[in-house]
Amino acid sequence: MTDRRVWHGERELPSYPSNLALMLNANAERFAERPIYQEVQDGAYVPLTWAEFRHDVTRIQTALSAHGLKRGERVAILSPNRREMLETELAIMSMGAVAVPIFAGYAPAAANALVEFCKPSMVVVADDTQYRKLATPDRYRLIVHFDALSVNGADNTMSLKSLMSSNDGSGRIVGEDVPAETVCLMMYTSGTMGKPKCVQLVHRNILSQQAAMHVLWQLDHTDRFLSYLPWHHSFGGIYEKYAALYNGAVLSLEHGYGKNIDVLLENWRRVRPTVFFSVPRIYQQMMTKVMQSEEVREAVFHDELRFVFTAAAPLPKSISDMFAQRGIPVYEGWGLTETSPCCTVTDPDVPREPGVVGKPIPGVSLQIADDGEILVKGPNVMKGYYNNPE
Repeated sequence: MTDRRVWHGERELPSYPSNLALMLNANAERFAERPIYQEVQDGAYVPLTWAEFRHDVTRIQTALSAHGLKRGERVAILSPNRREMLETELAIMSMGAVAVPIFAGYAPAAANALVEFCKPSMVVVADDTQYRKLATPDRYRLIVHFDALSVNGADNTMSLKSLMSSNDGSGRIVGEDVPAETVCLMMYTSGTMGKPKCVQLVHRNILSQQAAMHVLWQLDHTDRFLSYLPWHHSFGGIYEKYAALYNGAVLSLEHGYGKNIDVLLENWRRVRPTVFFSVPRIYQQMMTKVMQSEEVREAVFHDELRFVFTAAAPLPKSISDMFAQRGIPVYEGWGLTETSPCCTVTDPDVPREPGVVGKPIPGVSLQIADDGEILVKGPNVMKGYYNNPE
């Protein structure tokens, strides 16, 4: 017999900004000279302040508006994580348009199919590699590229540098009047059904999630994130990235993108993250290095590391025990892109059991249907699938 109980988040969901522009402007004023983001240049991390970030975003918004981008229109983005992607994506989303990040590692045919499916008016690409994936580039109103193109681009191409140099921007990020239920982000997910679906998320989905997590974790502007998780995916592109942005913490790009554990550990030493989000595979690689070197062990388990978070697969107990023995909580959660993405998270005061993913976060309710399906209710639940009402 199915358990028909409903589980609710045990703590109240606080108020939160109704849209991204309000959140970003408030943080830009509060943390103006503090870093929002940093990435490695010439062997060292170079910070971007909130004031610099806001100025860049307003210049991008002004230029995109001049090229005809309107609220509700979609912009596909083909790029790995980088500063230009962060600023461009947030400029688009804040002003009432819709960002559609697409995995930069897809083969040309797959990438082009996903771009065409979402019917964008504009496309943003990182470089030649991504530009070449567009089968019919002249069909879009504008194509913005981050790096110089060695190929002959269509007449509708423009570098981000040229785009931004066309204006001085405005004082505030545009979009403070955008309704909370406005779609701002579309993410492709294969889920368990195989065929990719395009999830439509609204401002309220993203911001309610971070308000809930702030209640549980009390993140703030002193926190430091080391980020390798890809931004086209909900784990990195929503859960981790907006945890940093919402709380004024600094997001440091792990420029090895999690592909080389030695590079990741070197960046770990530089950043000394206070929180870390990852899949179990990386934790397993880290702990292998920890067991081989006292120097690595001291660097990883430094005295400012508040907690680590794991998702996507069960974390072996032997790995979580290594953190627990040093008083570092290991949080585990469950969710999906359709729920922005987190629904449940574990309680650090309860002994961890592998495979247990905790209780509903504030504002979220769960129930098990008669057929065993998990039903989710809350402000984090998507608007629906794009062009696929079923």
